Amino acid sequence: MKYYKDSCPQAEEIIKEQVQLLNKRHKNTAFSWLRNIFHDCFVESCDTSLLLDSTRRTLSEKETDRSFRMRNFRYIEIIKEALERECPGVVSCSDILVLSARDGIVFHCAGVNCLVVLNSSEQDGHDYLFTGSRDGTLKRWALSKNSATFSATFESHVDWVNDAVLTGGNTLVSCSSDATVKVWNGLSDGTCVKTFHQHTDYVTCLAAAEKNVIFLRVH
Repeated sequence: MKYYKDSCPQAEEIIKEQVQLLNKRHKNTAFSWLRNIFHDCFVESCDTSLLLDSTRRTLSEKETDRSFRMRNFRYIEIIKEALERECPGVVSCSDILVLSARDGIVFHCAGVNCLVVLNSSEQDGHDYLFTGSRDGTLKRWALSKNSATFSATFESHVDWVNDAVLTGGNTLVSCSSDATVKVWNGLSDGTCVKTFHQHTDYVTCLAAAEKNVIFLRVH
């Protein structure tokens, strides 16, 4: 967004860092970010009314029955505190809510079942880590010396991703509890190239030959 590039240049980086720390500490925070932005912004625009505390005369949104048992409002407060240390009185809670949701949903919403690494390719010179999750997605992370940066989500499975292998260069193959095996272009923005439907039950593992594009699937 870069809205705060002059008034608080580090704002977006601080929000991203805090979201990553909260996810590392509490796990599975993506649902919280999504629920925050949905319940606040899809009613009467993003006014962060859902963060307001109750007064003696008025019961706040977050304490009413209509809050749908939402919690973890403290996450926004933690990010706000970090921003106030850098840029007092500059970044609004509304923007924190939106930007934290943007950064928070890059994480998996459930446990990770498999990992596979694509070593540096001539195409872009990066090493990549692919993670397959019980949330039904695979995600690609660009690896550097001290960090991993999210770069793409691969969505097509409708159940747990159980295993993934690389075969034939940049070709990524995944299997799922939805009884399918899917082939992806690993360096794309998430393009599914082909789906195999021959299994009738969970597909739990894959194995690929090193020097060709043959792979085995087991259920």
